[in-house]
Amino acid sequence: MSEEPPTLVVTPEEDRTLLNQFLETAYLEWSDQPHLALGGQTPRHAAATAALRGKVGELIDDMERHDPGRQRFGKAAFSYNRLRAHVGLEKLPESRLPPDETEYTTMPEMKKK
Repeated sequence: MSEEPPTLVVTPEEDRTLLNQFLETAYLEWSDQPHLALGGQTPRHAAATAALRGKVGELIDDMERHDPGRQRFGKAAFSYNRLRAHVGLEKLPESRLPPDETEYTTMPEMKKK
């Protein structure tokens, strides 16, 4: 006699929360890992340079456009402004997807004195 494993039921809200927690961990760790598109610099360090700040923004914009929550829930599962702030970029308005071309500046409190 074979017993079937119990069925796990995850509500849509729990599913979104789990995905958000996974993405938050992955993306915040990503910000401190060397990246080939940034010449081997970490996104956090690259965002502090005028030459690579825009590239870091483009990478985050691309992550936001392809957020797995968009396909599953119809909206992003993660707040990419949290990641932008984490690497030192200004936040974008929450009401829109990032455009193809965005100019990034360093957050005022992150500027060197």
